Amino acid sequence: MDIHTILVPTDFSEYSDRAFAWALEMAER
Repeated sequence: MDIHTILVPTDFSEYSDRAFAWALEMAER
């Protein structure tokens, strides 16, 4: 299941911001 197909375009920017912050957090570990 692709989560991108569930989110509406208006929520994509917020999702990408959270995903980017999560990726940085994981990279620091």
